[in-house]
Amino acid sequence: MNIKAIKGFTLHEILITTAIISALAWSIGALGQVAAKQRLQTTHSELATLITMARWQAMSNTNRVTLCPLQEHGRCQLPWSGTLTNFLDSNGNRTLDPGEEIIARMTLPSHTTLTWRGMAPTHSLHFSGNGLTFVSNGTFTLCHRNINETRRIILNKQGRLKSERLNSTCPH
Repeated sequence: MNIKAIKGFTLHEILITTAIISALAWSIGALGQVAAKQRLQTTHSELATLITMARWQAMSNTNRVTLCPLQEHGRCQLPWSGTLTNFLDSNGNRTLDPGEEIIARMTLPSHTTLTWRGMAPTHSLHFSGNGLTFVSNGTFTLCHRNINETRRIILNKQGRLKSERLNSTCPH
């Protein structure tokens, strides 16, 4: 009678394999957090650049400039999502009219939530020809839905920016 040996894994091999898989799963999760924080930082920097560009264009052209989520009909409307647009807004109506020029655009990532609190109306940010905002201070709040971090850009009436990083979830 010919008996064949049955081959399998020892308990020791199974435990080592399980430990390796667990370590890899943990590190992939940690890398995902790092990548999400980096994407949030990049979006924060791009938004700060867009705001600075809007103010600079207003001052250099001595003309009104609006930053907003521009909808299909060329009007600024909520929510702050999709594509944000800087444009020369000669008459200050927060609508891209014929003859008014688009300066720059930025597409917000789908994983990012952006809110604007402060100056009315809340569907746009508007700079006068001297680079000032029209009402008061305001705050942009950026969140990534998968991490416990919030970024803020605080804008004063003179159009200057201040950035903050908070360890908190997105306000709803």
